[in-house]
This record gives sequence, structure tokens and C-alpha cells, in this order.
Amino acid sequence: QEAAVDILTHSDPTEVHGYTIAPGKPQVREILAQTIRPVEKVEALNAFAGAAYIADDYVGAKTFLMAALEVDPGCDDTIRNMALLLHEMGEKDKALQIAAKMRRADFMLLRALKS
Repeated sequence: QEAAVDILTHSDPTEVHGYTIAPGKPQVREILAQTIRPVEKVEALNAFAGAAYIADDYVGAKTFLMAALEVDPGCDDTIRNMALLLHEMGEKDKALQIAAKMRRADFMLLRALKS
């Protein structure tokens, strides 16, 4: 099964602790450099993505979610967030491709993506 992160592309990627990230958000580097469990990195990255989303910084939110997918490509929460973000950004085909990578079918997500 193709990882969700493979669908998305990086522009000028950088590697931090074995994770490839897009430039532009120093918080991403700081989170990835922490000596915390990967699940905690994913949670932190999703939290920062949420803050960026609320601030209408969709590119920033995407950067955080891309980093979270690098840490755990199979995280349904991150995949769901990325699919909704891409849908809102007008990238509906990518949103559906990402959503298809989820381990569990999420009919509420699919309903939102269909609209």
C-alpha cells in the first residue's frame, strides 16, 4: 500500500533526524529534534497544523501535516486532517487519494470530501 506522504510532493526538502520536511516552519524542525516518542511528535505536529489552519495559514498547516506523515505515514488522524485541508484548498482529487489511505473507512470524512 502506497503511503499517504508519497502522494504529496516536497519543494526543496530538508532532512531532520531521518525525516524529510519542507522548509519554512522552524517549529517543525524543533518538534522533530525533540527526544520524545514518535506518537508525541505526530500529536504536536497536528496541534501546530490546527493552529495554522485556524489562522488561515493553509500552506503552514500542510507543512506540519506533511512532517507528521513522514513520522507516521499510517496515522489516520493525520491522514484525515490532510484530506480535509487539501479539500478546502481545492485539491479535491488529492484529498480523496489521501483519504483512501486510511486504515478505517470514515464515512463522515468521505461525505465531506464528496461535497
